[in-house]
Amino acid sequence: MTNVFVHVSPAVTLWGIRWFSTNEQGFPLCENPTAPGPHGCDHIGVNERLYHPMLAYLIWQATYIVVIFFWRKERIRERSYNTAYLYLAEETNNKRGMLYSMCSALGPRYCKLLYMAWHFVYTIGSLLIGYPSFHYPTFSVVLIAIMLMVAAYNGATYYMDLFNRQLTPNTIVYHQQ
Repeated sequence: MTNVFVHVSPAVTLWGIRWFSTNEQGFPLCENPTAPGPHGCDHIGVNERLYHPMLAYLIWQATYIVVIFFWRKERIRERSYNTAYLYLAEETNNKRGMLYSMCSALGPRYCKLLYMAWHFVYTIGSLLIGYPSFHYPTFSVVLIAIMLMVAAYNGATYYMDLFNRQLTPNTIVYHQQ
């Protein structure tokens, strides 16, 4: 449920603000609306849709690199914490994934760079999806429904896999006693 909430609630919140709020409610959609209601900000440009979010993303990515790859690297390994990088690119977690296959082909030297490049391209794609989401409410609803299904499926399969790996050895030991 946490996975579903974390991934779907921001989209649902922004959808509600975009299509059902007014400036009087304290949620302005843009700095200078041209008309009242949800269509007053149809004029927003590339700065609001791409450059400002990309700046926030680059700050996040720089922080992620420093924390995960340098500052807390040993702590993450010692405590066996799982990060997105470890899950997608390292051998121990996702042997069949596209990113792992590319890391294997290029070697470990380029794996972190490849992961960050992949994440950057993924973010650009996500930001580009924002344009039709902002202008077409039906597209937004379909996208949120898809996100909900994918998040629920991924969360369920992750926990089923985790419980299977953790409980199966304990169950075997219990039955042998």
